[in-house]
Amino acid sequence: MILAKLNEVVRDSLNAYNEFDVYVPANTLYDFAWHVFADHYLEAVKSRAYNRDGLFTERQQRGAWFTLYKVLKTVLKLLAPIMPFVTDQIWRSLYGESIHRQLIEDPDPRFDNKEYLNMLEPFMEFNRAIWTYKNKAGLSLNEPIEGVIYAPEVLKPLEIELKAMHKIREIKFGKPVGNYEVLDESLPVYLVK
Repeated sequence: MILAKLNEVVRDSLNAYNEFDVYVPANTLYDFAWHVFADHYLEAVKSRAYNRDGLFTERQQRGAWFTLYKVLKTVLKLLAPIMPFVTDQIWRSLYGESIHRQLIEDPDPRFDNKEYLNMLEPFMEFNRAIWTYKNKAGLSLNEPIEGVIYAPEVLKPLEIELKAMHKIREIKFGKPVGNYEVLDESLPVYLVK
């Protein structure tokens, strides 16, 4: 999901740089780094990257590490033309050489996956709905949710991550029957107690 979005960011940034436009990359990278990657993806991938509870296979954990590494390197390279000193210092401290000797790779076609890209917005909306509910209920973000959360069907492939990320005891996909609380009017997220 995040690598599909990263490909989109790379394309948009490279196209703008080719036109000598720094405004588009600056805003695209800011939005991606803060509002997608940091706010949502990092929160979701923590449990898989650390794997403290043993919920994930070694392959899944290594996939999380690869993705974090890939995003960091790519974002630094894309920022280097507009933030040369900061990115060079970070790059040198991590990799020992200048970032300005590195090439920005073209988007990796292996990660062009519309299905995953289409999950991103519902995933972020689901997170916002859960965080808003916990805030209104006076729960800290790492407190478990009592009851069953119903999420949109499109998020089914992320079931393990959603449960771990939000401390959801039970999650189902679709719309519940009977009494339920709507957590978000714009997204079908429901709570059954």
